[in-house]
Amino acid sequence: MKLHILKVTDRDDSTQESFHTIKSLRELVLTSWYDTWAENHYPHEQDYTKEQIANSDEDLFSYLNSWNFDVERIYIVTEKDL
Repeated sequence: MKLHILKVTDRDDSTQESFHTIKSLRELVLTSWYDTWAENHYPHEQDYTKEQIANSDEDLFSYLNSWNFDVERIYIVTEKDL
C-alpha cells in the first residue's frame, strides 16, 4: 500500500496551498469544487466529466491544472513507514 501526499497550489495566489491524499483531493473536487466551477463556467467550460476525474489520477491532475492549480507529489508513505 502506498499513500501519496500531494501539495496543491493555486497559481493565481501562491500563498494558497493545501495538502491532500489523492483520495481526499478527488473527494474535494467531486463533492465541492466541480459543481461550483461548473456553475460559474470560469474560466472555461468543463473539459472533464466527474466520471473521468473519479477514475483517473491523470485526469484529476489535468483538470486541476486547467483551473490554474499545480499538484505536486511531495511524499509517499509505504507500509514500511508505518
